[in-house]
Amino acid sequence: MPNDGAETSLHNIVVLIDQMTRDTVDSIVFDGLNKHSTIITDIKEVSEAYMDADLVIFEPAVPLIVTPEILDELVANVRVKPHLIYQHEDIVAMMLDRCHSLRLDYSEISWNLVYAAVKYDMAILEPYQRSVKVIDSFRNVSDRLPPDLKEYFTRWRGSYMDLASAHRQIIAENAQLAEKLDIQEKIGAQSVAGLLELRQLLADAQSRCNAYEALLSKSYDRVKAGFFPDRPRVLYIKSISHVAGVDTLISTLFSALTLQYKASTKVVKLVDAGSALQLRYIPNYYVPLRDSFNTSQLLQNDFVLKLGSYAMMFDNLLLNRSGLEYLIVHDLRSTVNCALDASLIDLRLNEMTADYAAAGEYENVLSDTKKAQFTWNWREVQKQSGSRSVRLVNHPTVTLILDLYI
Repeated sequence: MPNDGAETSLHNIVVLIDQMTRDTVDSIVFDGLNKHSTIITDIKEVSEAYMDADLVIFEPAVPLIVTPEILDELVANVRVKPHLIYQHEDIVAMMLDRCHSLRLDYSEISWNLVYAAVKYDMAILEPYQRSVKVIDSFRNVSDRLPPDLKEYFTRWRGSYMDLASAHRQIIAENAQLAEKLDIQEKIGAQSVAGLLELRQLLADAQSRCNAYEALLSKSYDRVKAGFFPDRPRVLYIKSISHVAGVDTLISTLFSALTLQYKASTKVVKLVDAGSALQLRYIPNYYVPLRDSFNTSQLLQNDFVLKLGSYAMMFDNLLLNRSGLEYLIVHDLRSTVNCALDASLIDLRLNEMTADYAAAGEYENVLSDTKKAQFTWNWREVQKQSGSRSVRLVNHPTVTLILDLYI
């Protein structure tokens, strides 16, 4: 038991001994309680004078004297530390999560019990926890009520018990839902991380696949020849060195042939391992054809990019069962030879920068120098007519190519 010299101020511990509690318990040892604590008879007596105090409440005061709302207000405004001593969990169910709660035999209220509850002294509390005495606060209070209030009190207690039971059930369900939510959030986080990792792996795999496909496709240098009586007219642009804006020139020629002359036209780009870097600069509207391409891909798309062997593709195009009128071939392969025999080409242009063009080794030079027969200076083209293909149809170089090609 705590001695009289314990460092406990009267305002440090406040004990609520209301009428309900007084009518329920067997005895109250007021001498010790008055000496070491402050006794109040109404919860409304708790004020700022008891700031940060330990407030001891007994089961009979719940919930008629002390409601959850009153207790929450005191904790918020006065910062009291509530301690609840009870025997029946159903009665105080709504208060358990708001207080430091202890299930004890409180039939005799003494300073010894209060001190042990506040300080959580298990050596003193142990006998109170082992007690088998059952305290029926409801019956004790009901017996002392006037007859006309007993029925009302019984109905009120029944409603409160139903509410407490529902509250306890909701708390349990909420705990289960919170646990499930936590599990789902962890699963969701793992799923998102997994999807991001898979997305990155897919991007890396696709990038490597594209690179390997271009690098491992050998440099085909076989000239396609033969007799094709119904072949389309072929414009062959051989890239010796890159000239800026050639894709715009090709799209301009395509627009002029299809829109102005109403002629069916296709554009084919050829690349190999040596020109793999060119893949980075080819417009997105070109459809890549691998060695195992479907013929429908070739027939349905006007702009195609051929990786690897091109013999079967040119067989389909030059046999011309689809009635193709014009075929533009842009050869970006690293070899200097053409993929088609000269007898199959109606007009060949050699794409090269000014440095190569100055060597004078090629005819029909398409270059960015003004001395070339087919001049295509991208900066001048932009200044003159803009970048849209339909606006460039009247460009002198486009007009010259169409005159020779058609």
